[in-house]
Amino acid sequence: MKEISFPKLIIATLAVTSLVFFLSFKWVNNQWRYNIAGDGKGYYIYLPAAFIYHDFSYEFTKQTELQHYSGDIQPPVATLSNGEKLNKYFVGEAMLLLPFFLIAYLFSNICGAAVDGYGFVFQAMVSVAALFYALAGLWQMKRLLQRFLVSENIIALVLLLLFAGTNLLHYTLMEPSMSHVYSFFAITSFLAVTGDYCIHKKAIQLFTMASLLGIICLIRPVNVLIVLTVPFIGFMLNKQVLSPFSKQSLTYVVAACVFLCIVFIQLLMYKLQVGEWLVWAYVDEGFNFRNPHFFDFLCSFRKGWLVYTPVCAVSLLAAFYVWRKNIMLLSAFFIPLVVIIYVLSSWHDWAYGASLGSRPMVDFSGYAIIPLALCFNQIKSYTYKLLLVFLVWCMLLLNIIQTYQINKYILLWDEMTFDAYKASFLKTHERYVHMLD
Repeated sequence: MKEISFPKLIIATLAVTSLVFFLSFKWVNNQWRYNIAGDGKGYYIYLPAAFIYHDFSYEFTKQTELQHYSGDIQPPVATLSNGEKLNKYFVGEAMLLLPFFLIAYLFSNICGAAVDGYGFVFQAMVSVAALFYALAGLWQMKRLLQRFLVSENIIALVLLLLFAGTNLLHYTLMEPSMSHVYSFFAITSFLAVTGDYCIHKKAIQLFTMASLLGIICLIRPVNVLIVLTVPFIGFMLNKQVLSPFSKQSLTYVVAACVFLCIVFIQLLMYKLQVGEWLVWAYVDEGFNFRNPHFFDFLCSFRKGWLVYTPVCAVSLLAAFYVWRKNIMLLSAFFIPLVVIIYVLSSWHDWAYGASLGSRPMVDFSGYAIIPLALCFNQIKSYTYKLLLVFLVWCMLLLNIIQTYQINKYILLWDEMTFDAYKASFLKTHERYVHMLD
């Protein structure tokens, strides 16, 4: 009899549970109207603009906003010096959403539903897309951990923690049009394919890495920093990542061209919208590298990554146990992470607006949780292993409660403080809704 694959069982269970959640809560009582919302409108708007309205001036939003939304602003657009309107969001997420958008488009036409890009079918398919890419990212995480010789049972536990113990849960189920779950998928896939390339050195794997890096750049350009983790993957597998340049120079050139061709899509979108190839769409927004909010980004009760995703805090501590005798691996793991956090915390709005915790770190949660998986794998004492399981299980439950709280307005979407956090800690009753307003 074939043994049960616990990682596959976990992924299937998460898929069924999430679909039940959609059918029972997310797609009823007009809640579906907020699947495409906030910044998510900007990432999504390329699709109706291109396939339904044929209008990259986005004038059609005046109609769709009135019809489908109440109290939510239109997707922010930049106004250039010549008066042209430009969608400031990048096109990568729309590319990943395209198959699901086309399914919704065809289904709406067949069933006679409104084909305006924002009706129930379109919004529901965005939820399905987010869940698909979250589960696909978990699958890629499974492949990567298998490369690192982590046991199947531990992989299953880590996949559960990654989905339900981090803010990936919120950005998959509650805000599926935000970019983070799509970045999570692309980044985790890049890590897994890098592992494949380290082992097999096939050109197709290098081209896949280049393609994924291009997609990562098209979703959130700053996330291209994930390329800094390539040496870490190589060290983990005791493999040389890049062969001597003279032996594979043509392969590397082709891979670079693949990356540039994908990135060119964004330049083409600028040209279609405003007639210019290179545009800085984030008017009056940018990085301040001289004044990063490094500590606030990590530990503040306003949006601290480690406060609102404590599983990752445990994982970072686990790194010191796992590589306590290998400073090279410890450094290879932390250097990319420190650079990523430095850059993200240097953004002019380091808190990144209304969110649960530090939302840009959702994208890197797969990378951040690797030490925890290795720690479970190394600990032989059942007593210590049970203690660690109990600790991270508590973290998982805390994350689920905080996800519930933020969506019930028990936690604030911004401007949280230690006093507010303490006052709302673990409170879930309806009487605490808007308690901090």
